[in-house]
Amino acid sequence: MQTNSVTPYSVTAQHAAQPASSPFSRVQTDLSGGFDKVISDAMQRGASDDFVSRLFKNEVRFVQLAEMASQQQPINSKAFLKNLSYEDREVLREVHSLADYIDDSKVDQMSSEGANNLLRLPHTGLDSDNDGFTDIGIGKTFMFPNSNTPPGVAEAWNKTTEGMSFKDKMMAEGHLMSSLIMANIETDKNGRFVARHEPGSPGYVNPFASADFSYQKWSTDWLRYLEDFKLQMSEDQYSRDKRFFESFLQNLKQARVV
Repeated sequence: MQTNSVTPYSVTAQHAAQPASSPFSRVQTDLSGGFDKVISDAMQRGASDDFVSRLFKNEVRFVQLAEMASQQQPINSKAFLKNLSYEDREVLREVHSLADYIDDSKVDQMSSEGANNLLRLPHTGLDSDNDGFTDIGIGKTFMFPNSNTPPGVAEAWNKTTEGMSFKDKMMAEGHLMSSLIMANIETDKNGRFVARHEPGSPGYVNPFASADFSYQKWSTDWLRYLEDFKLQMSEDQYSRDKRFFESFLQNLKQARVV
């Protein structure tokens, strides 16, 4: 399902209408200012002093590497990564909080999307193949909003989660991730588990990419689920989730998105 023709730097018709301030802009401008925001966000969510110090240490070189990568003609992020020194690969590893050293064998395992996103600011990676996950190196991460989220939905989501703790934001994202996973659980006619389809495998679907997907309906379905199973969850969970989905639904309506 990889879309190798999509680069992290060119503008496509699908995303050309996104606001220039979007963190998912195809063209990365003001990398230094963007990295400052990466550091600020890390501090706000309570990242360790050690992690924040690594960001400060690597800021200048990371920005240089991202700018160098964007000037390739043609762009080939895998080749670019393989030409980097050990020290420069460590800069990328530390900025993106990767566990393992980026050796050539790891680069060979990466999708084009994963290689491209190593050379983008953290949390601005592009889900180029639109499978719902964003490849970073050899790993896949789920984040919302992502580069394919309609602007109106992203606006409603950000308004809903404004002021929420990092933990609560992650729990809210978890509802979307669970919907993505459940859409890829195959069962037989008796409802018994048959298989789970992974990204890139036959049968895998990204429901959020469907032309008829409705975030309003998704929120309404979750509210109905909460009412049906409220006695099987804690009162705190029920109240928190109900408050979140009601707010998100209202903000979607105000943004006039379905």
